[in-house]
Amino acid sequence: MYESHHIIYMKIFIIASLSAILMLSGCCSLRKTSCESKVVSDSLSNPVPKQPTNIAAIVRNSSNINITVDSVHIINGHDFKLYAKVVSEQNTMSENPTPDIGINIEIIPDFYQSEKDIVDYSHDRNKRIMKLKDARVGEEYSIVISRDSRGTIHLIDLIEH
Repeated sequence: MYESHHIIYMKIFIIASLSAILMLSGCCSLRKTSCESKVVSDSLSNPVPKQPTNIAAIVRNSSNINITVDSVHIINGHDFKLYAKVVSEQNTMSENPTPDIGINIEIIPDFYQSEKDIVDYSHDRNKRIMKLKDARVGEEYSIVISRDSRGTIHLIDLIEH
């Protein structure tokens, strides 16, 4: 009989210990959650101002290349994708590798946007980019491109001679 009471007391001790551990860990996780929600609410009430675009980073990650148009895929009134073959590279100001000569690439326009993130199609750079929407198969152009972290190639500008 003595042994059975001893086992019962051990079980009660283990259950009480586990309960205390669970309660303490629950309090800690609640404390973290309340801190995290405070950070979220503070960031919502005091939004971080938009940082200006780093022009040096854009220039450093751009390349001037010559292309021959394979096709143009019109998406809507202003959006399109340009499919072209890289003919040559004029100069490289890029830390990212440029497409190899002779390779076919897909190029997406990267239109200039105002400070309010609105594309202004009357802007000179956007007018030059829009000229490529009407490009014909076999035409050759000099363009400025940039590659993002996912490898997508963006058309930054059309170089007119």
